[in-house]
Formats: sequence, structure tokens, C-alpha cells
Amino acid sequence: MPSTSSSSTPTWAHPTDNTDTVPGPFDAVVIGAGLAGSAAATHLARAGVCVLLLEADAFPHDRMCGEFLSPEAAPMLARLGASAAVAAAGPSRMTEARITSPGGLVWSASLPASAMGLSRRVLDALLFENAASARAVTLAPARVTNVVGTPGGTRRVTYRLRDGGTREVSARLVLGAWGKRSPLDRTLARRFLFQDHDTFALKAHYHGPSVGHRVELHAFDGGYCGLADVEGGQVNLCLLAETRLLRAHGGDPDAFARAVLPTNPALGAWLAGAERIHERFIAISQVPFSPKEQVVDGVLLLGDAAGLISPLAGNGMAMALASAEMVAPLALAYLDGKLSQADLEREYTRQWRGRFAWRLRLGRVLQPLMFQPRTLAVGLRLLRVAPFVGRALVAGTREAPRASTATI
Repeated sequence: MPSTSSSSTPTWAHPTDNTDTVPGPFDAVVIGAGLAGSAAATHLARAGVCVLLLEADAFPHDRMCGEFLSPEAAPMLARLGASAAVAAAGPSRMTEARITSPGGLVWSASLPASAMGLSRRVLDALLFENAASARAVTLAPARVTNVVGTPGGTRRVTYRLRDGGTREVSARLVLGAWGKRSPLDRTLARRFLFQDHDTFALKAHYHGPSVGHRVELHAFDGGYCGLADVEGGQVNLCLLAETRLLRAHGGDPDAFARAVLPTNPALGAWLAGAERIHERFIAISQVPFSPKEQVVDGVLLLGDAAGLISPLAGNGMAMALASAEMVAPLALAYLDGKLSQADLEREYTRQWRGRFAWRLRLGRVLQPLMFQPRTLAVGLRLLRVAPFVGRALVAGTREAPRASTATI
């Protein structure tokens, strides 16, 4: 058990009680309270670590995400103690995947087990509260602006509060779970920022025809769009496309969506009966699928901050939860003095790449095929006559089932 910074049980702050300096010092600070960050804080806090979890935005809030929890997420949510809360949120259930082409070709396959659809607005807030219940100190909104090492081997984290006030806190260990891209990436001069990423993403929730027990991917020339039911009878629409398409429509997401999405007949038919709930699309540009570092300036990175998998794989949310499970025992060994900082960084990088690098590479290979209608049509015909190819591709982008059969 790691030695905590206080002999008493760590105190915790209410998620909105962030006007004063939080209690400390801390053994660990986790930056970002998405799936990976909240899960990591929960695992560490339950092991007796005094941990601070910082989130830039107040809850609840939306995030860019396909909101598809692949089957392997269920046992990880169970190990977090979050199964009952997730079930109570009313997630949709999905047992089938479907891909359509602009030319009308359709391929469908059964998923290896039941998946779930749950909005990040609900799930992230739920896991944040779960971390607080585990006695992590939770603080939101608290936007981290800098992380620097100190001569004593600790790291100093600077964050800004809602009222504009700035605070600092020190910790022996810092975990970064701030998502696909963040101003912190620029602060840390991460390499992927100096590469061109010629894709953008849009997301919105709709009232419309239920997609049923399916997750759907509808391709168009230069991109693809995912549909999945989430809680409350809503449907999440999330798409990835080449930036040239947005530029061709004056940088206007609505103009792009009106002109391009109906070029896939199946998607166009669905949109004709749907009404967008969000006033405007959530949008991000320069979506970084190139390889990233897993450790930067002593900060161990989790989830999308460590590596972003192609959305067509449907595995990003499960990978975020898995990276939190992976880092926890290594962090405990480091805090116990059983691993040096160098050994911690080396072993985490080795484990992360051994577990995730292949599926990220496969996703990067497959994704361009979805952007090219002719190539996709050939691929869908192959999948229809050789179903084993589809099963192999699904298996290659996710983890093999473990002994646990936990469901939600």
C-alpha cells in the first residue's frame, strides 16, 4: 500500500466547491475527468492513494465521441463499481454492426457480445462522481495550464478556477487524460502538433427513428458517419471527414451536412425523419490519428491523450478504461518505492504499446478505405462472401475476451 500524504483518510471536495485551495499535498494528480481520468483516480483512491482529479469544464457537458461502449467495457465498469449507476442511466443495447456505402451496398454482422450506447454527458459525470465516492479529491471546473518538474522530483500543477484565480498543487505522480488534443499538448511541445491532420469531426444528438440494436456506419465520399442510440430515445450522430469537404462549403458544418450526408441513401433517409437536438454541431478539426508518446516530461498519458484509435473500430471508450486499469498497479508500485520514475515510464510505455499499438495501426490502415467509395464497395462485397474476414477485423481492433463475463 502506498504511503499517503496524510495519516488520516484523504478528504474530498464537492465537484463544484472549487473556490478555495483544495486540501493536500497529494501523491497523484490526474488531469482530465473523462473515462480514463476518472477511472484512474478511482483505482488509485481505492488503493489508499491521496489523489486529486481535475476537470477543465463543469459537469455535465458533452464531448466529441461516438458514445459506443464496446462489449469489453462492461467488466471494467463493474470493477470500478459503476455497473449499477450505468444501468440506471438507461443505456441502449447493441448486438449488431452495419456499414453502408454511397452506392447502396450493406454489410451487417453480429457483435461478439452486447454493447451499450450512453452519452458522454451522462457517463462522464457518473464516473466523476464515482471517483469522488472512492475518496478522490474531485475539482471541476479547474483548467490545468502547466505542469513542471521540481528539483525534489515532484511535479507542480498549475490550474485556473472559474473565477479566474490560479492555484498550484504538487504531487509525486501526474497522469494526463485530457483527450484528443488540448492546450496542454502545446505547452508540452508534443510532436503530433507539428504534423498536418486533414480530418475534422462533428457530433450532435437527434430525435429521430431509432437505430435499434445496431451501431451503424454510413460512408460517403471523403468520410463516414456513425449512428447509435443512447439513453432517453436519442440518437448520437458522429462523423469524421476530410477537411477539404468542410472548406468546400465555406467552413459551415450545417452547409456541409445538408449537402454531403444525403449522398449516402441510407443516411439520407434516416436524416429525413430526424430532428437535431443540439443547437449546433460539436466540432473539432485536426483530429490526430498519428502515433503519440505515452509519456511526456514525466507525465503518464491515458486514453486519447496517449493514442487515438480510428472511430470505425468502436474501441476508444474501452481503451480509455483499459489504460486506467493498466496504469494503476504501476503507479502504486512507483509510489511504494518499488519502481523508479525511469522504470515506471519505461514499463508503462512497454505495456501500453504491447496492448494497443497493433489495433491503432490496423485502424489507421482501414480508415482510408471508408473515405473511398469504390474501395469500400469492393471491401463490403468481400465481407459478404467471406464473413470470417469481418470477424478477423473486428477481433483485430479490440481485446480478446477475458474470463470475466460481467454485464450491465
